[in-house]
Amino acid sequence: MITDRDYEVIEFLKTFKVASTDTLTELFYKNPRTARHRLKQLTDKKMISRSRDAVSNQYVYFTRKPSQLRHSLLVTDFYRELNKYTSQVVFFARETEICGKRPDAVFGYRINKSEYVGLLEVEISHKGFDCDKYRNSKFVNYFPVPPKLFVISNQKRIKTDDLLCACSVCDTSLSNIKFSLS
Repeated sequence: MITDRDYEVIEFLKTFKVASTDTLTELFYKNPRTARHRLKQLTDKKMISRSRDAVSNQYVYFTRKPSQLRHSLLVTDFYRELNKYTSQVVFFARETEICGKRPDAVFGYRINKSEYVGLLEVEISHKGFDCDKYRNSKFVNYFPVPPKLFVISNQKRIKTDDLLCACSVCDTSLSNIKFSLS
């Protein structure tokens, strides 16, 4: 029998494209054993698919395998961490176009009673982070509060000094995300 929670997982995977066992456990099941059992049932019924992630060696689940699997997985992992370290994620929209720019995600969140807007860029390719995308003041002034840019990258040096918004660079392990949110 497929539960309401299972359908929520399927909808989550349609929206976020891909998620690891750890992420789905934390967001939906809370118990790792239950998560593995439910996710295997959904896979056996062909409602979702899975493959092994070469980096973490755990299963990643999807309804349709994204072309940029690692990139999409980092966006989902960031969302998981955002849920863990904030009072509330108010909204989280992937690849929304704003003033001709398309960040990997635009999101709003609360920490205690303070509200924040964030932009997410995942840069793990060899072409480097595109700072020019965020230099436009019209883009930054689009939001009701000044947005904070979060860059997830496997590159050592990301130049963000001349951006008009606050910026936090996180490595792909997301180990410093907790301290970057407020």
